[in-house]
Amino acid sequence: MEVQGSQGHKLAHRLEVTLEPSSYTDEKYQLYLKYQESIHEDSGNTPGGFERFLVTSTIRQEPIAYRNTSTQSAYPLPAHYGSYHQMYRVDGQLIAIGVIDILPGCVSSVYFMYAPEWNPWSLGKISAIREATLVKEIHDAGVESMTSLYMGFYIYSCPKMRYKGEYGPSYLLDPESYTWHPLEVCAPLLDKAKYSTFNETKSDKDEMSQQDMRQMQVVVSMSRGVVKTAPLGTQAIWNNPRSRKQIEAVIKTFGKGLRDDIILSA
Repeated sequence: MEVQGSQGHKLAHRLEVTLEPSSYTDEKYQLYLKYQESIHEDSGNTPGGFERFLVTSTIRQEPIAYRNTSTQSAYPLPAHYGSYHQMYRVDGQLIAIGVIDILPGCVSSVYFMYAPEWNPWSLGKISAIREATLVKEIHDAGVESMTSLYMGFYIYSCPKMRYKGEYGPSYLLDPESYTWHPLEVCAPLLDKAKYSTFNETKSDKDEMSQQDMRQMQVVVSMSRGVVKTAPLGTQAIWNNPRSRKQIEAVIKTFGKGLRDDIILSA
């Protein structure tokens, strides 16, 4: 994709965006090195570390079945699902890289890096728009399951991540129920507490009764590979108020749904 001037006008610079399978080049590594050291004050980087972090992928490449090949897009659409580097160049110079995974249901934004001198231009916002556009292009080409751009981790209190919430509609994944909820519903809850569930229904972890806890299994002995357990309510640690309070806090973290899958060890 190239940004062109309108008829009769010549642009002072040319922006070019290309998509390619993830690979290592010294040009990419040098950009990563400058970004890490300048923006994140992260020293001690190595080519091998960069390759493990943003090049090597465990995603198996599979052909993308486009049903509508006549759809117009900014550049040729990817032929396979997998890990890609979206390259941003101005006048031929590499200024930014978006590391993305293209999956059957989404484009997942893995990492974005840019030349430090371009910091005032908010390139992260440009990349988000481009990645959202890629989702739409793949969907319009007949891949109906392609519906979302996953922007990765979102720390509400982190200023560098606030831009992720500036696109809509946006949703956050509930840390307990793994269901999606509108950001505008989640934001007031996160203003009140660093951690919050977004479900309106009562969390299953709050429904765990004292009797449920008493029935959980705890290790009482281990010998020659044999582990013996007993109900928690039959053990002395359950009758100790201080120990019980600590145990209850741990159990409530897991929730009632995992009660039968967990064995406690005193």
